[in-house]
Amino acid sequence: FFGGFTMALRSIVLLWVSALLAAVLTVEAKTTVTVLSGGERTVVRRAEGGTEETTIAAVSSLWGALHSVKPNMVGRRRKLSISKLQYPGMPVVPDLFETPDGGLVVTIFSATKISSSLPEVASMLEQDESVVGHVSVSGTNKASQKQESPARALLDRATEDVNIDTSLKSFESALKLKAKRALENGNLLEAVALDLTDDVSGEADAKVASLLKSLLKENSSLVIHFVVEEPEDIQEVSSHGRRLEAQDADAAEEQFDDAKANSGTFSSSTNAKSMNQIQYFQVTLWTSITLGLVLIYCLYSFATMQMIPDTLLFGESGKMMSSAD
Repeated sequence: FFGGFTMALRSIVLLWVSALLAAVLTVEAKTTVTVLSGGERTVVRRAEGGTEETTIAAVSSLWGALHSVKPNMVGRRRKLSISKLQYPGMPVVPDLFETPDGGLVVTIFSATKISSSLPEVASMLEQDESVVGHVSVSGTNKASQKQESPARALLDRATEDVNIDTSLKSFESALKLKAKRALENGNLLEAVALDLTDDVSGEADAKVASLLKSLLKENSSLVIHFVVEEPEDIQEVSSHGRRLEAQDADAAEEQFDDAKANSGTFSSSTNAKSMNQIQYFQVTLWTSITLGLVLIYCLYSFATMQMIPDTLLFGESGKMMSSAD
């Protein structure tokens, strides 16, 4: 009896230690994607009513709608599917008429919040005029399995050739090379990455900000997707979750009240369309109307066509009848 009790107690202790180690090694990580575009041409725009909280598939769909994407297939059992049609509800959408000449994903892995480790870059991502919008993807960053993090998953969906640099010199050369390749290969999406988890010098802040500004200034048709993976405070995660729950509850209550007041119809705020959806609807509508009018005109012309005898056919028939006589 005591032997079985000891084995059961030992198993419970081992399970508890394993769960504790898994909780310690798993860190809540927040991945933020900031879209920057310089120049006079508007190739990507901010959409009203979009939500910043999104998924990896939604971000990759934005990249697929904007650029020519070649995802990383090395070591994968199934092929990654990058949608060319962007997911709805995002705050950043591609322009319907203008397209960029290239795209570049710049990924930064940071062990601390970038507001403290990269203050100049953080200020640029919030206040610079080239910033179009932000989206964020929440997830976990396991110390033993870093490829499962959202930033690593986005890198795999961005390009088939990417290395995570740890030195600023190699990162700078890779950044310039990938930007040139993206512009010279027909709106190709390229990616570079810099790991600052072990960096304590603080030299990366000014260098990364300077590189971003020079790229946007020299290449006005280049769209930069700046991806930052940083730890997220537990208090921030819980407060953000409570805020989302409160917003969902308020939206559901307003939707129910509007439906009750309007006899089952919902308010227009719940079905707000983005600028990209409005543009697509207008182009499709007027193109269909124009083609319909052309078809109606052709059918009307065919129906009212004047019936006249074919001179060539009747002439040949007359010759055959006269020769027979």
